[in-house]
Amino acid sequence: MLKMLFRRLLLLSIFSVCVVDAEDLVVKDDTGGYKRYEEYRVIRVYSDGIEISHLYGVARIPLNRLPEHIAKRYADEVALQREVNSDKAKERTRAARHGVILKKESSKSPNIVVQVIGKGISEAEALEDAFRIAVRKAVGMYVVTQSKLKDDDFEESVYINSDAVITGHKILKTTKEDGLVVLELTATVERNQLLKHVSKKESAEVSSTERANLLNRRKALAVAEKSLEYIFKDFSRNLFLGRRIGTFSIADTDEVGSSTARVEMTYELEFNKDEYRKIKKRLYNLLGKVAVARKTGATRDLDSIFNRGSDSVIARFNQCDASKTWATGTKTIAFVDADFFRGKIFRYRFYAVPNQIYEKMSRLLSDTGVIVFDFQLSGCRKPLKHYHPAEISFFRRGEFGNRKTLFFHNGMFINVPDYGRRYVVKESFKKTFSCTEDQLRAMKSCRVAIYTGQQAQFVLKQRDR
Repeated sequence: MLKMLFRRLLLLSIFSVCVVDAEDLVVKDDTGGYKRYEEYRVIRVYSDGIEISHLYGVARIPLNRLPEHIAKRYADEVALQREVNSDKAKERTRAARHGVILKKESSKSPNIVVQVIGKGISEAEALEDAFRIAVRKAVGMYVVTQSKLKDDDFEESVYINSDAVITGHKILKTTKEDGLVVLELTATVERNQLLKHVSKKESAEVSSTERANLLNRRKALAVAEKSLEYIFKDFSRNLFLGRRIGTFSIADTDEVGSSTARVEMTYELEFNKDEYRKIKKRLYNLLGKVAVARKTGATRDLDSIFNRGSDSVIARFNQCDASKTWATGTKTIAFVDADFFRGKIFRYRFYAVPNQIYEKMSRLLSDTGVIVFDFQLSGCRKPLKHYHPAEISFFRRGEFGNRKTLFFHNGMFINVPDYGRRYVVKESFKKTFSCTEDQLRAMKSCRVAIYTGQQAQFVLKQRDR
């Protein structure tokens, strides 16, 4: 039985090592949607699915969520693994059937004594079989008394080198059954020897899977940082729209007898929701790959998301029990959008991300803005430009539940001189500027351009030259 089990495991390991896939894998997720694993490789086959390494880590995927052609590819190996597991279960059942606890030891007792039956072709093999069963029973008893330990916490060597933890044994009866030697004996297992096998595991070297996870994680963060640059570069110019509306008028401060005219114009600023949706979609995809946790929901009460102190939704997410396992420096990226088509429902989505992602986004985002009024004049190559500094952004920074948070809205925060700070989607303003009468006569058109962040800083430097 043991030899057959070994041959099957060897065959399965050969299959598992030889399987290499260098492509993307798309599988069903818990929500009924789909999830993509980039550059995946199958590293292990289980009785219910496969384990893969991919660009962003390691994942275990059930067989019923795999695409049909991939599920068929590994069907034989999965069936073989189920057969192997079945043999292991039979072995454990046999051990449980023949292993009888002689003495219920206290958690402080130095020894564990069990009575077991072992079988083998020779007396030596029967004794070895009995020792393995005895150690397995002792481990089970010890785990029951130690709530912090599990069977998996013990190294496999504790069963392979069972004679090292058994300090004594007594053969009670020797018989033969179907050509096999059957030994019934009592074995004494030393508790401290068991603990040595636990401590070895706790101080073991970093596994190859863990190393792969760390390297893949680091690579994923580097790719994510670069992707963030492209995202904000692609959409920053079109996120805020400006245009002149109505007609020009004489400003109330104009001195009509002077050669310099003061003219008033009305212009409109608008948040481009279509561009924001594109940004948000790409950010969702990127953050979903690097986040350590996420949360989505909806409410009609905006205050419940941010303005309830430690009882707010965002604070509870930042201080949840799972947050204790997050890496040091983990920050939160939040999205809160007002859905006016469904009775003003506020939909939120939170991502707990590594500090590197938060800092990169903070560097790329700035509320520095400038509104440029560009007047084209007849007969002049150089346009007449007026610069109007303002704070314009679609994000805010804050700290909720002692965790720094960067949150986005489907609207814009603006602070235009003479109008104060406000949150709007579309708003009109008035601007008064000075020009000569000749410039007024030559005026053909007016374009309103909005620059934010690094672009705004560059435009202002160009103006000051």
